[in-house]
Amino acid sequence: MYKILIFFILFIGCTTIPKESIFVSKSIGEQIKINEISYLNLTNKYFELKSQMIDEWIRFTYLPKLIDNINKALEAKKMNPCLNKEQIADILFKAIVKRNSMQSELEKTRIIVVEKIRNNYSNLTRANRSLTDLLKSASKVQDLIEEKSKKHLGIEFDFEEFDKTFDKYLKQANDGTKKAEKLYEKAREFIR
Repeated sequence: MYKILIFFILFIGCTTIPKESIFVSKSIGEQIKINEISYLNLTNKYFELKSQMIDEWIRFTYLPKLIDNINKALEAKKMNPCLNKEQIADILFKAIVKRNSMQSELEKTRIIVVEKIRNNYSNLTRANRSLTDLLKSASKVQDLIEEKSKKHLGIEFDFEEFDKTFDKYLKQANDGTKKAEKLYEKAREFIR
């Protein structure tokens, strides 16, 4: 039992989970949502522009070419190249059908892309939520182990404060033994 307890004490002393990591993980989760919204807006704008390009193509390329083809066919049959109302209505109907077909294909593509984006961001959100929950849980376990170790061993040792002091000690480790004595003296403050 004491071997396990000592292992946990050493483990906690070596690896601590900063409380800030939970905050950072939550912040990342919020940023994931903001990025998803931005990416969806950008994607929808992209497809909106493609839709406008289809309308322009129908108006400036497809319709003139369709009218030219009908005029050539009328001339070949030695018919009057002036279009009557019925012929104009037929041309417009063909253009509308063509436009609707192209816009429908574009919309189906947009829907697939948006679904994929949402699925990917949903996976990211779930992974981040799991990480946040894991950090919370590990932090609670760490606190519990510290509390239990203090009660079972009859000593209190502030691992977090010692970690901070130890980090400073490593940064100032240029003076060798003199700094080691200061670390030891400082560490004794954390044992109660």
